[in-house]
Order: sequence, then C-alpha cells, then structure tokens
Amino acid sequence: MKIRNEQKVLTGDQIADLVSELLDVYDKGIFNDSSDDKEKSKYMKMLSYEHLAALFSMRNTIPGCDRLYRICHRAYMQYGRSVIRKKVIHGEKIKIAFLPISAAEWPAEDLYRKLSADDMFDVSVIPVPLIDRDYDDRSRIYEQTYNYFKENDYKLKFVYASKTDELYDWEDIGGLPDVVINVTPWYLDMADYYQITRLPAHVLNVYISYGLSVGQSPDGGYDKIGLYNNDFINMQWRVYTESQKDYDAFLKYEILNGSNVRNSGYAKMDYFYDKHDYSKEELKKYGRVQKVVGMKI
Repeated sequence: MKIRNEQKVLTGDQIADLVSELLDVYDKGIFNDSSDDKEKSKYMKMLSYEHLAALFSMRNTIPGCDRLYRICHRAYMQYGRSVIRKKVIHGEKIKIAFLPISAAEWPAEDLYRKLSADDMFDVSVIPVPLIDRDYDDRSRIYEQTYNYFKENDYKLKFVYASKTDELYDWEDIGGLPDVVINVTPWYLDMADYYQITRLPAHVLNVYISYGLSVGQSPDGGYDKIGLYNNDFINMQWRVYTESQKDYDAFLKYEILNGSNVRNSGYAKMDYFYDKHDYSKEELKKYGRVQKVVGMKI
C-alpha cells in the first residue's frame, strides 16, 4: 500500500462515534473485575487505542471524563496482561516490538539486548518511516535507520519499500506484537499502520524517552499538554522516566496521576554500567574526530 503522507486527525463525528462505541462496551459492565473473562474478551476485541484517544480528547467536554478515562485505561491494561498471562501459561513466547523512527534517537540498546537474551521473548526492531517529511527525506532517514540496526546485529523487520514508497502492515510482517516499546511520543508523525491508535486493546504499550527533559515552561502550560498529560502518555501501560523531577511532574499533571509511570533513570546512561575501551585506536573506530584545543587524538 502506498504510504499516506499526511497526519490522520479525527473529525468531531469520528470522535463522537468512537466514544459512543467505547461507552456501549462500558455500559455492558465488562470493565468490572468480576465480569466473565469470555464475555470481556468478546467485547474488548472490538476496541482499539483510537477509542481511548477519542475519549481523552473529550476530557474537557464530558463531565467526570477523567474518572471514566481511568476506568477504561485500567480495563485495557488488565485485558492486555491477561492475554500475555495466557501465552506464558501455554509456553508461548511474548512478542515484543521496538518502533524507532531514527537511529540517532535510539535509547534502548541495553534493554533490547537483555530481552533478546531471554528465551521467554521474541524481540524485534521495526524501523518506521515518517509521514511528516517529503519522499526524499523519508526514504533517506528510513534507509539510514534500517542500515544502522542491520549493521549492529539487531533482529529486524522491514516495513517500507523506499523505491516504491510502499508500506507493509502488521500482517505482512508476521502479525501483531504483544508489547510495543515506543521510543518517540510523536506517533502522528509515524506511518499510519504503526501509530498507537491503530493497535487493538490487547497490545500493551511502553514508552522510553529518547531525550532528557531539561526544562519546563514558566507557566506550566506546555508541560501539562505537551509532555505530561497528552493522549500518547495516557495510553501507555508503562512510562519509564529519567528523573525524580520528571516523575513528580507526571504525578501532578497526568490524568492517570502517574499510576503508569516508573522512575527508572535515563535509559541511554545504562551504557556506563559496563566498562569500555576509550583508547585512541578504539575512538578512531567511531569515525573522524575533530581536534579539540589542548587534546591530541
């Protein structure tokens, strides 16, 4: 399928329809802990994360929406965990997919290696093309990113044929994962099939930041909307943040009150837990190094 080079923004009518569908499921009582598992599964299969995103967008319109959102989010997470629990009981591997958009932003080297070394998991990296760029930029960035992971021995899945500008969906690459590990919050810039809102309710999502939060806006406006209380953050099963200050901001602003957030420290810094060779010969392997005043390479 040819890639769609535009962001998908829900219309008012689409939001209303999605929220109505979600509320229909809610009214059946299957979000209660005591509901029958088969009945719950039957209706949860009708839902996607797009329903949660639509409900989140109505938080300032529907009275009591924050509480309703927390109930729905909890039901999604319980359902996803129950699906994984059944796979574990039956000895099936848990499929985990990392979705990077750029090698330069990759923060999860150590986590990927640890998960890949565990026989319980089937782990893959799926570079995703961008739709907020023109064709030349999109194909160049995708190829650079794909080649980086290929050269560094990651288990890869190929989803974008840059010569024809065609995108392959989940079924084309072996089906949906059980867990998606997101390394960018800008999901609307990603190719349509791989946006979080296209995922069904049973897929759990994890977010690891690719950068450090180095400051906050004076009035807190951007922090609340852009960083700590957007739809993407509130659709995650787990958000791993890099500092106590960041964690406290999630507690302050997020609809979920930080219930899905864990202060793990900055993932890229895991590199320094291991010893490394910083000899002149080793540093030269990283390419051309410019001269620094007072330092010879």
